[in-house]
Amino acid sequence: MPNSSARRRLAPANPDKPVSSFERAHGKTPRWFGLLLAATVAASVVLLIALILTPLTPVEEPSTAIIPLVETDSVEAVKRKLETRSNAIPTRRVVLPLEGRKINNELEQADLLERLEGARSQFAEDAVVHRIAGITYAELQLSEQAAECFERSLQLQPQSVQTAVEYAALLSQTGKQDQAIERLSKLKDAPDSDAKLFQTLGSAMMQQGEIEEAILLFKKGLAKYSNETKLLSLLAQAQNQAGEFAAAESNARRAMELGDSGESLVMALSTSLIRQGKREEGLAVRQQHSQKKVTPKIDDETYKESFAQFASHTYGLLATVYESHGDAQSAEKWRVFGLEMNPANTRILVSLGEMLRKSGRLDEAIPIYQRLLVLEPDNMAHYNNLASLALSKQDIRLAISALEQGAGRDPTGYLSLQTARVAFEVGDGIKAERYASDAASKMKTPDAYLLWIAVLRGLQKDQAAFKTLATAKALFPNDPRFQQIP
Repeated sequence: MPNSSARRRLAPANPDKPVSSFERAHGKTPRWFGLLLAATVAASVVLLIALILTPLTPVEEPSTAIIPLVETDSVEAVKRKLETRSNAIPTRRVVLPLEGRKINNELEQADLLERLEGARSQFAEDAVVHRIAGITYAELQLSEQAAECFERSLQLQPQSVQTAVEYAALLSQTGKQDQAIERLSKLKDAPDSDAKLFQTLGSAMMQQGEIEEAILLFKKGLAKYSNETKLLSLLAQAQNQAGEFAAAESNARRAMELGDSGESLVMALSTSLIRQGKREEGLAVRQQHSQKKVTPKIDDETYKESFAQFASHTYGLLATVYESHGDAQSAEKWRVFGLEMNPANTRILVSLGEMLRKSGRLDEAIPIYQRLLVLEPDNMAHYNNLASLALSKQDIRLAISALEQGAGRDPTGYLSLQTARVAFEVGDGIKAERYASDAASKMKTPDAYLLWIAVLRGLQKDQAAFKTLATAKALFPNDPRFQQIP
């Protein structure tokens, strides 16, 4: 049985001298244990520094990066650093809306456009804000205003492939395929060309009757983005038009295997089957996917929901513009407003939580990450980030609780490693052993084994530690750290 004192955190005799978990439990630390613990902690620090949270930008997907866990011994220093940040937001509490407010579409649209124009006027030389406005006007089918915004954005940032693609999509939708093709043809070989460029350009070519050119373009796009279902669907449609029905069937089925079930893809597969003489199979495919989506009208509840989600996203993008210009208070306001439109907008929650964390408002950031756990329970970064905030507040119970929840879902073992590390540092050897063992079995890395051996030695499980050390030496024969452990 392990010594029960391994679960206690004892105060050191000399408060200025750092004391290891082993020493707290068993007295004087052997030299080999100091080497082992130093190697373990150093490896953990390197691992955490490599995962510093990256800031959100208007063109990124929701962040999945991880805030490094805060060492418990540095809590006060961290608090002082946070409190003295120059970009701290004036103290006031963020109240997270639990439900989206009722939507009056016409009024909400007018308010949204008025705020967009205000931002365009205030940041007239910022290409991003004009692009955001262009996307919004295009979504609301105000094509002339959208075109004006896209053109202004491209004047300020002519090399932006993303804006060029969005503008070309608008041109295609308004019957100006020739202009769309002209704009995008010179960008298809750009190093930052994305799948949407190939989709938009190829679609415009198909509408112009340039079927063979479109097929070649889609194939070129798939050489870079082999699992892009929209490209596969468009290729199948183009191949049907070119009479290549067997190839169309193959590409349509692959897109479905990858999870696409869109109406145009279903029709492409059905058509390819029928044209190959497989009429019954083709009609069965069409019947199986016959639920046709109806475009919602402005007074429709479905439209209200979709508009609320779109408007929420737009306010989140606006917030990033204000934040990039140093106006943190306005950025916070627009993020909260976006959450009123859609309380489940995880992108806004992540960026708002990070803003509050950086400005030292940890009490307000914690509920945001707790909500993110509910909305995205399989996003492991949220568990780690909540634990980091909890450690900053010296709330060890919340930190370990968050890490344990995540460890139960994390197939990589990373959160098990962090759970073991925190438990070990606070003297809970039994919990540290359980999670260190899990981390080592899943990660199979030197860092995980070093921690596991340190925990076993700290619990005086010498036989288990010796066996684990032998395994580690066999797995990592060139790692000198294991050779220093007797």
